[in-house]
Amino acid sequence: MKQNISLALVLLTSFIFLSFLSFLPLSVFSKNLADKTFDFLLPKRNQSDNKVIAGDNLAEHILSALKLYELDNGMLPTTEQGLKALVVKPSHAPIPENWNGPYLDFQKLIDPWGQPYLYTKSKCNYCQLRSLGFDRLKNTNDDIVLNHIGSGDDSCANSTNLNSKSIAYLTEQIKKDLPKTVEIVSLEFKPDGKFLLEGRADKISRVYELITGLEKNSLFKNIKLTVKVLNQINFSLTGDLKF
Repeated sequence: MKQNISLALVLLTSFIFLSFLSFLPLSVFSKNLADKTFDFLLPKRNQSDNKVIAGDNLAEHILSALKLYELDNGMLPTTEQGLKALVVKPSHAPIPENWNGPYLDFQKLIDPWGQPYLYTKSKCNYCQLRSLGFDRLKNTNDDIVLNHIGSGDDSCANSTNLNSKSIAYLTEQIKKDLPKTVEIVSLEFKPDGKFLLEGRADKISRVYELITGLEKNSLFKNIKLTVKVLNQINFSLTGDLKF
């Protein structure tokens, strides 16, 4: 009788052990599969979050610091001086005599992917801020770009120096803020730094939506509705370029 019980215990123990061995690879495989799936999805979620962080850094921190720098010194940093000028006073020309920084913490100059934000300044006080994004390559689809026109005294301080490229860019920026059903009839950039936009819309509320969009754009200011005809919603807008 005791031998039968012992044999039964041995058989039961063997069965449990073999069952455990057969289950173990599946369990490990399932865990590995779950881990790989999590690792695959996590970067995508982080990438989306990082884009928001990078955009906020450009618009809220770096651009604000650039505006303060320009307010103190009457000019934006040169491309060569770069964003470092917001943290350490430049030692080569043009030297900002009224530098009152640091305007920004150095850590804010690094994007969420560990790369420095890029800065370039061209004629007419245009400057561009850029994060290379997740792939760390320039001029690819995941780049995050912010353009700004400073208001300081620069080598071309009025729109008489606008070339076809800059006019095309300004036109594109206005079209970007164009609500649906609003049509541009004519758009003119004048030598005194103003622009005139004539258009039509299905509702007057669409026109005010356009005005709101342009007022938020860093390239334009003093937007005014000068003419409106309510039956056809023909309208005229005037504004200034931020030079």
